Amino acid sequence: MAVLPLPGSVGAQVIPGTYSGFAYFNGSVVPFNEANVSVGTHALHYGTGCFEGIRGYWNADHEEIYLIKLREHYERFHKSTGLLKIKVDETVDRLCELSREVIVRSGYRTDVYIRPLAFKASPIIKVDLHSPEDAVAILVMPMGPYSRIDGLRLTISSWRRISDNSIPARAKITGAYINTALAAEDANAAGYDDCLLLTEDGHIAEGSAANFFMLQGRTLVTPPVTDDILVGITRSAVMPLASEVDGRPVGSGKPGPITLALQDAYFRAVRGNDPRYRDWCTPVYGGMPRITESR
Repeated sequence: MAVLPLPGSVGAQVIPGTYSGFAYFNGSVVPFNEANVSVGTHALHYGTGCFEGIRGYWNADHEEIYLIKLREHYERFHKSTGLLKIKVDETVDRLCELSREVIVRSGYRTDVYIRPLAFKASPIIKVDLHSPEDAVAILVMPMGPYSRIDGLRLTISSWRRISDNSIPARAKITGAYINTALAAEDANAAGYDDCLLLTEDGHIAEGSAANFFMLQGRTLVTPPVTDDILVGITRSAVMPLASEVDGRPVGSGKPGPITLALQDAYFRAVRGNDPRYRDWCTPVYGGMPRITESR
């Protein structure tokens, strides 16, 4: 185990009925319901796509949504597309601009989740990466907390984390997330909130969709990058992981004072309330004109 910073949240349940805004698709910002793909799309059949999960936090006092480590996410996005031989015409700067534009056009004034997606789009029945047509989309939707923040019940999954030698763990590849789905489904069916996945060697790799860390004394430790983990961009942010594993209390069974202090520091930072971490935050409304037109 290596001493590393902590992970942050990675997503959440989408609020029902919120797919009513705009999306970036096929080179234009369009109403979400017009951003559709063919049933023959290569990525739908073979998982040949990659994505990012970018959080945006609404600050009512500032009347602003702050997008967290926006540029870093798109830099990783570009690296992921390179692994899958997906051609992306949009630069990192352009993708950042488009993300803000989609939010403004949608008029969101709440916490949001941005999902950039690049994928092989040709209707070809062949398992390779030579699909001549590539596509890029950016979806944005209102989204609350990823999970409870007062502690989670975890189990150790019987499903092992996919080896980095099988599917590159450093890229968020769509097809690889069946590993997450299988593990999370089993954990939920058994009454747990989430699970931890082990490597083939039996080391803790990560949660179903989050990096893992633990507190030893006053030292935070987390699995090394060689243990098939996704190297989380928000590893320097802070979120509680769990209070129980397989029915065995960890510590008191509740988040401790250090976890709670880090949790509070995390939320202050991502909502733009701590000037020391303002460089994490890209404002949506403050840096571009308000758009009120509709289609």
